[in-house]
Amino acid sequence: MHRATVIKAAIFSLCALLSSFSLGLQHGFPVPNFVLPALVNVPEGAQSLKLSDHRGKVVYIDFWASWCIPCRISLPALNELHAKYRAQGFEIISINMDEDETTALKFLKSFPVNYPVVRDPTGLVAEGYELKGMPHAAIIDKAGKLRRVHEGYKKRDKDKIDQYINQMLQE
Repeated sequence: MHRATVIKAAIFSLCALLSSFSLGLQHGFPVPNFVLPALVNVPEGAQSLKLSDHRGKVVYIDFWASWCIPCRISLPALNELHAKYRAQGFEIISINMDEDETTALKFLKSFPVNYPVVRDPTGLVAEGYELKGMPHAAIIDKAGKLRRVHEGYKKRDKDKIDQYINQMLQE
């Protein structure tokens, strides 16, 4: 066999192998876009929310569910961060993972938020963001690239997240 043919075949095989599995979410790389049905706090008349509409902002994507005890601590803290940094180009997109919409709405009456909340009824977005537990957050920079993943939530996490968001907004 001709040497060039062998090299081409090897390159083709390597490309086929690499394309056969997903590398998943990687820091510094663009995150998957999504369009999800609106639950609360979306622009008037909007039926859904699209991540790519927030390009140019630092975005905190927060996956949560009503049965998640740490979410009861994180949602009020995220409210404070949203109020503090929104005018500087910070947005939170909250993604509810409850199977029943009414359960999520009831939870939000007890723990109201001032940022957009959408639903992931199929779980496909959570799967794409490699959700392992809740709450689970992906922090995205102004260019739409993953900068940090935050799993779980404790009261002391707020200061770390605040510092990181402030730093990203200054970039």
